Amino acid sequence: MNKKPSPPKLHLRFFRWFCHPEYVEDIEGDLMERFKQKVQEQSVKKAKWIFLKEVILLFRPEIIRSLTGRYHLTRYAMFKNYLKVGFRNILKYKTFSFINIFGLAISMSVGMLIITLLADQKSYDQFHQNKDRLYRIISDEANSKAANALTAFPLAGILKTNYPIIEKSTHLIRGVSVNTIYDQQNAALNGYFTDTSFFDVFSYEWALGDKSTALTSPNSIVITSEIAHQLFRGENPIGKTVDFFNQGEMDSTANWGLFTVIGVLANSQEKSHLKFDVLVSSASLPILFQTNKINDFTNSWQAEQSYTYVLLDSDKKQEDLTVALNDLVSHQYTNPDVPKGFMLMGQKLSNITPGIIVRNPPSDNLPMMAYYFLAFLAAVIMLSACLNYMNLSIARSLNRAKEIGVRKVTGAYKRDLILQFLTESVINSLLALIGALVLLILI
Repeated sequence: MNKKPSPPKLHLRFFRWFCHPEYVEDIEGDLMERFKQKVQEQSVKKAKWIFLKEVILLFRPEIIRSLTGRYHLTRYAMFKNYLKVGFRNILKYKTFSFINIFGLAISMSVGMLIITLLADQKSYDQFHQNKDRLYRIISDEANSKAANALTAFPLAGILKTNYPIIEKSTHLIRGVSVNTIYDQQNAALNGYFTDTSFFDVFSYEWALGDKSTALTSPNSIVITSEIAHQLFRGENPIGKTVDFFNQGEMDSTANWGLFTVIGVLANSQEKSHLKFDVLVSSASLPILFQTNKINDFTNSWQAEQSYTYVLLDSDKKQEDLTVALNDLVSHQYTNPDVPKGFMLMGQKLSNITPGIIVRNPPSDNLPMMAYYFLAFLAAVIMLSACLNYMNLSIARSLNRAKEIGVRKVTGAYKRDLILQFLTESVINSLLALIGALVLLILI
């Protein structure tokens, strides 16, 4: 004797689980009748699929059982009521609502301002392709209050030549502060001496020129797009020559001569701890040395004039760089004039801003201690705002005792009262957030 087909037990159990007890018997009877009808009209397989579809369609607020076992208004209707009452209370107690929302908005805007500042600081030097392998070499000595960002000129070349863990190295030599003149247009430029390896280490985008041959010739320069527009007013700057009048530390009246523009860097919204308007080829230094416009420091390990950067091999770590630097110090810094406890350290590019306090940085940056302090300050401001909001709400709750009593008499449960007050708090917080965003934009 063939067994009568029946709907899937799993689907039926799911329906009995979510359906309100008052409706289970009637709705289940209708489902079973429809299932039998579909079996006769079509097939058992199709009837089971239709049964599943109908069970899923029944899963809606009007039919779902209450989690507490008590039947009351649907959640949607209750939530709508909570919102309506919340806005009414805000309009009813205008002074209290203004103090609460405006005070919270001010605190939130200050907190978000600090968070924005911290996020901005962490965004520095993130655009370089090999940022995880890039390190700045800094020097330190015993009893020094802060490390020195400057190192000796020969350091970059010795590291690249003698230590295989270094894939590439470059240096930036400070001292470029000049007035530039071209066709009666002038601009004040600040920058560094460097060579073509700079563009192998860092990932600056080019607007004009060929970076593979850049800064290889004496008296050649690379400028930013902003300076190109300021000096050349829409002309193609490549191949143009400009006069350099030094305004730096060496000699405020020295004319460095003519320099040729061989490249233009593209404007970028990316942030870097290196600020410059112009990069001058290191090959120009011997000419400036010979004419006594700059003192020769290229063979000195004591004259610290360079910012040195290295790119490690992909399979090497910072510990390997530390070993190499210690070895270099033991061989090169043997002069009796070397300070006691002198050492070289590798500082990861992503740890420069924010980072430890160093002497002679290429640009001002936020120290790590200040970063932590501001993060702590943002947390304190937000916590104070929350406590102030809670105190005002508790003080007002004494005036709402009558309202709560009436609600309980008319059948409101404890959960309903909790949801009502939470909804009002969320509305106030959202309004404060909107106000805080407006204040943040104005700030």
